[in-house]
Amino acid sequence: MKRRLTLVVVAACLGLVWADSRQSEWAGIEKAKALFRGDKTVQLRAIEIHLYDGSGWGRWEVLCCDPETLRYLEGCLRRDDPKRPDAGFVTYELRLLFPGGESLKVLSYWFAGGFEVYIPGLASAGDGDPPDVVVMFRQPVPPSIEQMVHSLRNSPRGW
Repeated sequence: MKRRLTLVVVAACLGLVWADSRQSEWAGIEKAKALFRGDKTVQLRAIEIHLYDGSGWGRWEVLCCDPETLRYLEGCLRRDDPKRPDAGFVTYELRLLFPGGESLKVLSYWFAGGFEVYIPGLASAGDGDPPDVVVMFRQPVPPSIEQMVHSLRNSPRGW
């Protein structure tokens, strides 16, 4: 009887952890969609950029938590640019972190001058679906963004 009760309690706890992570992911999706639609009340707390190797999170490349750089990136993310380069893509996973604790992992393809973003479950990266947002860096590009792009270009999988 005790063993069955223990199994039930463990299963219930695992279910709560899973449900909480799914709720955070859905909240992150809603925040990201609002940001991409131009909602100026949505801000980022940080962005992590990881190499993508197809098997999950790769090695951490960039952590950006500088407020000025984040405000610039938010402005770029709020302006979907229909221009899409045909070549030069390098795949990175981004983790968008929001001040309320919400977060979202997205797939991104980087090219000279910007990147495109695919939200999991909304668009299929690599399957011909259009990205959720195309980000083109606006002039003037802050030195911190230039440094970030330079770092990504010079990584082992740079473009």
